[in-house]
Amino acid sequence: MLNVVLYGGNGHQLSEEQIAKTHGVRLYGVCGAEAGAGTKGYKSLGEICRDEAVDLVSVCSPLRSEQGRDILELVRAGKHVYAEKPLATDNAELDEILTAARERGVFVGEMCGTAFDEPYYSVKKILSEGTLGEVVQAYMQKSYPYGEWRPQDERTDGGLIRQNAIHAVRVLMQTLSLGEAKSMHASETVKGNPHAGEHADGGLRMAASFLLTFANGAIATVNANYLNPKGNGIWGNERLIVFCTRGSVETDAGARTIRVSTDEGVQVLPWGEGKDYFGMVADHLNGETERPIPEEIEFLPTKTVNLLRERAEEAAK
Repeated sequence: MLNVVLYGGNGHQLSEEQIAKTHGVRLYGVCGAEAGAGTKGYKSLGEICRDEAVDLVSVCSPLRSEQGRDILELVRAGKHVYAEKPLATDNAELDEILTAARERGVFVGEMCGTAFDEPYYSVKKILSEGTLGEVVQAYMQKSYPYGEWRPQDERTDGGLIRQNAIHAVRVLMQTLSLGEAKSMHASETVKGNPHAGEHADGGLRMAASFLLTFANGAIATVNANYLNPKGNGIWGNERLIVFCTRGSVETDAGARTIRVSTDEGVQVLPWGEGKDYFGMVADHLNGETERPIPEEIEFLPTKTVNLLRERAEEAAK
């Protein structure tokens, strides 16, 4: 049984209900929130590190820009880590964390279950059947609503590219199995931000676009933004279109459908059920299964969005 501590609440922190329904784990303590009955309260990260009873820390650091340092402290203390994305906003720091984790023999992972969520889990199964042939071109859209609560300073949550568009990059690299990008171009804008120019960091980026080329010759474009109107009735207005050598597959978040097209006709399928990613991580840490996503694949999207953020900054100069 793994003793889990929740550190911070800046992001998609694990809920008590989610932990309660997960085999092989229990909520042991919290830091940054009020501890419930039977749950230990911690005043600092250092206190968590010193408690030998703690096995796994779910990390949603108050500032994403400092999360890498928080995780490195936990890893050096011998704690497993399950962290909000991006795990670190600097690739050198990310590599340092992974090296330390191997040396200490602990697990470090992100909350990166996008490939196991619907409709992407179903899309991966469709593509793996081989009927549609090889992926040639893909388009991915991630559109979330704007709100005054969104931080203007990217140090808080990582910013549009790192915390929103990372899902799209995961779909390309993991769902479509395209792997590492050999070239990438990025552009972003603060246009549409009512507070643009008022903050030292330049304000919240409202939209970003990428063009990626992969080693096998496939190409992909990504559009990510905070421009989803409330009238859509869905939090994430997401669309994926994949063009293959013998057909295509596309998804629609509003209709919750998957459309598969070939020369023989069109088939419209409902979304499936996906898989519980945290449950898979827990099973792995309890020695029951292999790591859900191999490390060299899991962190490709994180390293890529960190690079894309740099490319977008360069393009703006």
